[in-house]
Amino acid sequence: MFLEPWGEDYTLLPNDTFEIIAEAPSKNFYCHICFDKENVLVYVEGDFKNLAVVQDGNQLKCGHNRSMTSFAKSGVEDAL
Repeated sequence: MFLEPWGEDYTLLPNDTFEIIAEAPSKNFYCHICFDKENVLVYVEGDFKNLAVVQDGNQLKCGHNRSMTSFAKSGVEDAL
């Protein structure tokens, strides 16, 4: 899952669920969600105090479940 406009990424396993929780969102707050078979993109706009990606009651950090395996499949390891 990619969270924009910050460029954060969270690797979710099949059947994983998550919540995006905004603290004190303004009237102009919204999020746009796009997805396909392998990716979810969440784009957030508007004013809010804090935004959290939460799974099973735990706030996730950027890079959650990220591994070198996913980079190796894409050929990115050569650039590291």
